[in-house]
Amino acid sequence: MQYSPYAYYDEHCIVINERHVPMKVDESTPDKLLDFVDLLPNYFIGSNAALPIVGGSILNHEHFQGGRHLMPMHRAKIRKEYQSREFPNLRIGILDWYNSVVQCEGTDREEVAAFARKIIGTWKTFDCPACGILSHTGETAHNACSPIVRKSGDTYVFSVILRNNRTDEQYPEGIFHVHPEHLNIKSEGIGLIEAMGLFILPPRLKRQLSAIGDILCGEAAYDRRAVNDPVNDLYVHRHMIDELLSEGCAEGKAEAQARVRAYVGRTCASILDNTAVFKQDETGRRGFDAFMTALGLENA
Repeated sequence: MQYSPYAYYDEHCIVINERHVPMKVDESTPDKLLDFVDLLPNYFIGSNAALPIVGGSILNHEHFQGGRHLMPMHRAKIRKEYQSREFPNLRIGILDWYNSVVQCEGTDREEVAAFARKIIGTWKTFDCPACGILSHTGETAHNACSPIVRKSGDTYVFSVILRNNRTDEQYPEGIFHVHPEHLNIKSEGIGLIEAMGLFILPPRLKRQLSAIGDILCGEAAYDRRAVNDPVNDLYVHRHMIDELLSEGCAEGKAEAQARVRAYVGRTCASILDNTAVFKQDETGRRGFDAFMTALGLENA
């Protein structure tokens, strides 16, 4: 275990396998995570998905991320509850969150671990064509997940974010990846930390968003022809600038910065919606319910 040099949040740590083995999320993962929170109950711990596009940046070495911090996702409530005859002592449900998250809560570690293993195993082969979810193309696997656990008193809170890395002609970068209209803000993969609601944005934005703020409040002239030149630093933001200017000029730099930040916040929320395998519409709700049924669950 080491503390991260990036310190994205309080006591951000990385737990690294002593052996050089690839990333994986399988039936052994829940016990590894539960071991950690039993040792350090004031920390959360989680694993990136173990596939490209939806996974972490280092897929060739098993590692986990944690820290003494509550992520935005940790504050979300269960939106729909289910019951299980196999796991009667667990509180199980779908989290009220942008991504598709199954969560269980319980004090019996073995029961929590067993249910987490069932989620991981069932998701690996689950298909829902109506939602664009295919677990495999030939021998190529597409379904993956990010398991996260923390303790609240004596209760284990185990969340599993469901992911899929399929691509198609419309979304060659990933069906459940950042969609093209948001690539000006974020084009990199959405890993564990961001899927829980804390976005790590590219450094270029500090310069670019400041320049957009100057345009909004009139401190810098807006040359639409120049910005529409692909070599211009603000070219990727041309649609964002037009949208913000359509709302009128800002009265000062502070208001301009607030409007830019609000735009980025809305975009990040939309990106999380992009990564959800089950959208929050009727088709997505039916698909998610079918997966919960595949886990042997019934409506509470």
